[in-house]
Amino acid sequence: DVTTGSREVLLEDAPGNDCVVLARGDGYYTDPQNHKVWHVDSAGIRTLADEGIERPNGLITSPDQTLLWVADSAGRFLYSFQIQPDGSLKYKQQYGHLHIGDEQLASGADGMAVDSEGRVYVATNVGLQVLDQLGRVHLILEKPQRGKLSNVVFGGPE
Repeated sequence: DVTTGSREVLLEDAPGNDCVVLARGDGYYTDPQNHKVWHVDSAGIRTLADEGIERPNGLITSPDQTLLWVADSAGRFLYSFQIQPDGSLKYKQQYGHLHIGDEQLASGADGMAVDSEGRVYVATNVGLQVLDQLGRVHLILEKPQRGKLSNVVFGGPE
């Protein structure tokens, strides 16, 4: 809690990468080395939510937390899932065709954020790609440095 300085451990010993926690207390994390996405319920019990994405990395939910988007850093797509009441994921589909450089084979998609209008922001090898609700890239913001972008967040009360 940033207002009190207190800290609470939500998950330990997760061989994963990025995570997202839902308002209801459960969440998801990616496990790129094993090609898996895991669900963790509010009691800390883990279940396999998906496998088969080549290198699942960043993930984020829609503003209403009914959809989960997972970035494949080894590919050109995000994947979209419908979040079920029990935390399982259904209706996996490719979502958002990410742009890559001329000499690249992978997007390097990593950290993600979403705004209140449902636009998805994805840190990639070519910059910050902004997708509309239908998954079309409308804007690529140039990287501020030569290296790889790894994360994106919004700050402030609004």
